[in-house]
Amino acid sequence: MKKIAINIIVCFLLIIPFDFCLEFIDWFRNEILNISIEELKEYNKHGINLVSPFHYTLKHISFEEYYKNESKNYSDDRRITRSSNHNKGAIIIFGDSFAYGAWLDDNETLNYQLSKLTGRTVYNRGFSGTGLNELLFLTRYNDFYNDIDNNNVSLAVYTFIPEHVFRMYWSKYGILGHIHFTHVGYTVKNGMLVEDNNIFTYLSALKIVRKIIKSYYDNKITEKYSQNISDAIFLYFMSARNELQKRYPNIKFVILKHPHFIGDSWLYDKIYNSKLWKKLEDEGFYIYDMNTCIDSDIFNVEKGYILIDNHPGPKLWQDMSLKLKEDLDL
Repeated sequence: MKKIAINIIVCFLLIIPFDFCLEFIDWFRNEILNISIEELKEYNKHGINLVSPFHYTLKHISFEEYYKNESKNYSDDRRITRSSNHNKGAIIIFGDSFAYGAWLDDNETLNYQLSKLTGRTVYNRGFSGTGLNELLFLTRYNDFYNDIDNNNVSLAVYTFIPEHVFRMYWSKYGILGHIHFTHVGYTVKNGMLVEDNNIFTYLSALKIVRKIIKSYYDNKITEKYSQNISDAIFLYFMSARNELQKRYPNIKFVILKHPHFIGDSWLYDKIYNSKLWKKLEDEGFYIYDMNTCIDSDIFNVEKGYILIDNHPGPKLWQDMSLKLKEDLDL
């Protein structure tokens, strides 16, 4: 038994430097060789520096820890746009870099545009690289509500992109990371989503383990399992809204869909345009496909609807905010 334990330790000691080499190679290829002059200018404009491979490797943490680390920023202009009118219910925005407003100035984000048009306080709780797992975690997390210093919240908004299908499975192992590799995962038990982390969650701090797990799920997330995936998405949204309603009984829930990098065609047919969204509408959700509800080409860079890296531009959030204000009488 002792010999087996020693062999395991030796294997890990050998794997770690090899894994770090993989990190460095990927970082050099993706961040140095494949970056354009235009992207570098855009990075510099927004004060974003290239992330070192050491930073990537050593930052595999739980989403809870990441959330706590970020809490010092929750009162700045990016995270909250305040209104002096306290009689109007506040708005909370959930999602990934779309919701956060990647590459946008503070006065170009969805939260700023919504607050400016509606006169409501808007909280930005979008985090790059996240998805439905993080949405559910936040709505079940007491500290999240402590950071929302307003008991009168009337609307939740979630920005959905097709890649969130993969992130439902990737997030458990911290596979998709930009600044951190954060992990939080759920398993369906008796019709409920139960938080579930296992040994592979922590082993996936090693890049080689992440690659194996990602390859496994990429082969499993196919059209064959589209109904299971659709059911899981439905359960995530229903569970998150139920948690919010415990604090804010009359809260409305809006889902903004964006066909960003739709990927495989089955994702468009079986998920993005499926009956899932009608099912959620029947449950009282407000669903907007930004590709069809905006009377313009949302992939037009010149008009400001999309940025060079395919994140939403300020014009999209301006038009979408106006539509929400009119449709929901905000």
